[in-house]
Amino acid sequence: MVAEAVAANCRRGEIQAEEELQNFDEVDPTYNILCGAIVIGNISIVKSMAASVDINSFNDFFGKPLPLAAVWGHLEIVQYLLDHGADPYVAAGSWDHNRPGIQIMGIGVAIHEYRDPKGSALAAATLGGHWEIVFLLLQPKFRLPPSTAEYFRAILCGVRIDRMDLIDLLLQAAGHSLGSLGKFRDLMLWEAVCHNLESMVQTLLDHGADINRDPYGDGTVLHLAAHLGYDRLVRALLDRGAELDNPYCRSRIPMELAAYGGHEEAVLTLAEYGQKLEIALPYAAQNGRFI
Repeated sequence: MVAEAVAANCRRGEIQAEEELQNFDEVDPTYNILCGAIVIGNISIVKSMAASVDINSFNDFFGKPLPLAAVWGHLEIVQYLLDHGADPYVAAGSWDHNRPGIQIMGIGVAIHEYRDPKGSALAAATLGGHWEIVFLLLQPKFRLPPSTAEYFRAILCGVRIDRMDLIDLLLQAAGHSLGSLGKFRDLMLWEAVCHNLESMVQTLLDHGADINRDPYGDGTVLHLAAHLGYDRLVRALLDRGAELDNPYCRSRIPMELAAYGGHEEAVLTLAEYGQKLEIALPYAAQNGRFI
């Protein structure tokens, strides 16, 4: 049975590889060269090739030129592309930063890509941490409508890279404040905990984020911190009122999650705050951990 499953996985892998090679053959090499020049910041090549391709086109390898230049932080190239017809209003690819990608008790933690050019140029520039490009894209000529989801995706990107200055810039442009964001603050809190950003977590809690809300149906932020083994953040959340036993949460309790991951310090912290240590033992053993 195991051998059959392995063979089936291999066949699926071969089919996927063939499909990717076919897609590669369909990509215009001129476009790839242009995008490569954008990545390395060679504006001379960009200027010499931009007229020969559709600068608003998209492929699976690079995305769109404008978000690509934005995420890599090449302000001069961003300005050149905007001046020559690049559309700042169109998102590149089906990229959703509303969900950080954690599946508690699942296979693992999704890897976060900090040079991801998908989404809008505004979100890409924020993800790359490039204040000047974000500021440029917020000018009236290039600014997205404040109601668009891309503003909120960009704000989550700002949380992810721990840049309150960029978040403030985006909020001001959209006519919001941290205090006016409502339940969206809870998604920001989840993102901050996901990336172990204690200072950002404290800021969001100070501005009204709900520490005991389960925004994605995967657990509260305490469950998330325990699952990832962020013992200092577990303690900080408990000190700010995180509930050990949330009756509305469908996920396993934090002690089980910490033990399953082999996170000894988190287990001991949770025990210090009242969860029974014996709860950890079967979950630690289940995953071959020794607590």
